[in-house]
Amino acid sequence: MLTPAAYRKRAQRAIPLTKCEECGSMERLQRHHYNGLENALDVKILCQKCHTKADMKLGKWGQGPRKIKKCVICHSEFSNYSHSKVVTCSKECWSELARQNAMKRWHGSKDVD
Repeated sequence: MLTPAAYRKRAQRAIPLTKCEECGSMERLQRHHYNGLENALDVKILCQKCHTKADMKLGKWGQGPRKIKKCVICHSEFSNYSHSKVVTCSKECWSELARQNAMKRWHGSKDVD
């Protein structure tokens, strides 16, 4: 069984990006796997807008798996974050992290608490 990345690569090699099959646009083209990744060659060529609409119809848009992270300040677990660089669970913890980093810059790299 291939990995999702391998299925995507197989489609990239087999199917060139020409124009959007929905609106005819030739910008920001993507391959839409409407039957899942296992059917690597069952793709539609869609622009980013049409791809988002298609995934929303299927109920797949914006619901990618997110790993549970541990807050660097309060050590609680959280999964509601906007991008991979988020390390705190809330604005309060983010503010505390910023305060600690400022103290390190102002007073050297001593352990600040």
